[in-house]
Amino acid sequence: MDEEQFSQQDILERAQGNVASFILATLAYSKEHGFSFEDWAQKTGTLYAPGWSELSGKGARAVAREAALNMVSGGATGVAVSGDDSRAEVTGHWPSDDALAFVGVSRADVTPFYHIFAPIVAPLGVRYEVSVEGDRFQFTFTR
Repeated sequence: MDEEQFSQQDILERAQGNVASFILATLAYSKEHGFSFEDWAQKTGTLYAPGWSELSGKGARAVAREAALNMVSGGATGVAVSGDDSRAEVTGHWPSDDALAFVGVSRADVTPFYHIFAPIVAPLGVRYEVSVEGDRFQFTFTR
């Protein structure tokens, strides 16, 4: 049997879709069973925080760039990073309307997910704020 070959682009698109679907399916399951998705985001962020320790002592822009990369890896589009070492912002769009419809959740249901970065960056001495309007998110990181 010959090993199947996949292009890097095909792999990237599938991975981004899988990450977004996993997050949204977890949200749908949580909602259906009365579990707090806010608690899930808090716990998940706390579990992931040690993986960000290499950013200790780095500026807000470095932390923002890492958050932006995580969002892009989950299928976010139009992601931009601006700012400097003391204050930086990430803006972008996520999730798609199709992804929401696929799992049967609303944009309002997704909002708790964006708080996942608070427990991740707190040990770094970075403050985190989020605002959401429609599918557009804005994360602000300050040192």
